[in-house]
Amino acid sequence: MEVLPRPESLDLRLDASFTDFESKLKDGELILVVKERETITGCPGIVPPKQVEPWFFSVERSYILGILGPGKLSHAEERMVIPTKRYVEFDRNKVGEVKKGPIVVEEPYSSHFGMRVPIRTEPVPYSSLSLEYGLLVFVGEKEILPVMERMRLRAAYARARRMLY
Repeated sequence: MEVLPRPESLDLRLDASFTDFESKLKDGELILVVKERETITGCPGIVPPKQVEPWFFSVERSYILGILGPGKLSHAEERMVIPTKRYVEFDRNKVGEVKKGPIVVEEPYSSHFGMRVPIRTEPVPYSSLSLEYGLLVFVGEKEILPVMERMRLRAAYARARRMLY
């Protein structure tokens, strides 16, 4: 597989991480994409508070499991395209339909490749509040299974995997 370069705006740390990722890709291998998005849960008040306490923040995750196919991995134009033969989106409660073609990850996730949403431990001033994003990608069952077990998603993963084969 060949990597299409990303514009110069990509920082060097991400570029190195992306190159490492690309070297793992093999046609027919399983791939797991985990998109993380920080959200505010509950109601900090009717009038916006001066600061938001850490317990109001949570992380939503969405999962995409796919089978790698031939093609070019691309990380340009504010999106990442992972060549897959087919893929399925899932979470703890449901598994979506199998879709054919590549996995396309758009902004704001694509610029957060290799990053996790940090856990908030301090209050954040409301005036400077900015929610975080993360994008984690795992290749091969040896990498994917431990992640699914830690997230307590082994049953959902097994259903999604069966649908792909």
